[in-house]
Amino acid sequence: MQRVGHHLEPQGSRTKLAAVRRDLFITIGLTFNIHRVVASSQRSKGMTMTLEAEHKKALRQEWRSIRDRVPAAERERASESLSRNIADFAPWRDATIVASFMAMGSEIDLHYLDTLARESGKQVVYPRVSSAGTMTFHLWRPNDPTITSKLGVKEPASTAPLIDRDAIDFFWVPLLACDDRGNRLGYGGGFYDRLLSSSTNFACGVGYSWQRCRSLPSERHDQRVAGYLSEEKFERFKD
Repeated sequence: MQRVGHHLEPQGSRTKLAAVRRDLFITIGLTFNIHRVVASSQRSKGMTMTLEAEHKKALRQEWRSIRDRVPAAERERASESLSRNIADFAPWRDATIVASFMAMGSEIDLHYLDTLARESGKQVVYPRVSSAGTMTFHLWRPNDPTITSKLGVKEPASTAPLIDRDAIDFFWVPLLACDDRGNRLGYGGGFYDRLLSSSTNFACGVGYSWQRCRSLPSERHDQRVAGYLSEEKFERFKD
């Protein structure tokens, strides 16, 4: 299997997304090569941004671009398939409060997963981002009011009941990519890194199977997820 930059070919065997994977493989390879030239130039000018940070910035653009090309029907099928791969996992099964998120753009939708959680007697909470750059979590059910934040993210309205973060048993974590050690490529805001740095409860990345890769660049402040759920399977990473 050919190595491209920090990555190997995304995992997953569905032939339906062969073209998506091929595009991902090519564009990330091109991005890495371009990035090496840019990074070299920046170092020669005395700029302080790290190689990892600049690389991650370029990778975010490419992973998001490829994800946006996944057909709507495939996104729906993948979203519907998530529940069967997590139902028997004890930390999720035994949780009483689960933190989810409202899908943005081409993110995998957790609607079916959240419905199963409610039917199992769990409370499902969703994040709101404060002006201070932190997240609070609020109880929300379908048909409750929502707002769109300044970041373009759908959130519960400010009237939604606030839930103590320490009471949350299980966190679903959005991402653009996830590697074999649980390193995630997020969106660059650091919201979940700050959250996970002070939480000991189970945090699980969730996305499409092809968003799993062998290795990602990582910085000191980055927080790993303990598992990864896709439409194909659930994986728990080694500590």
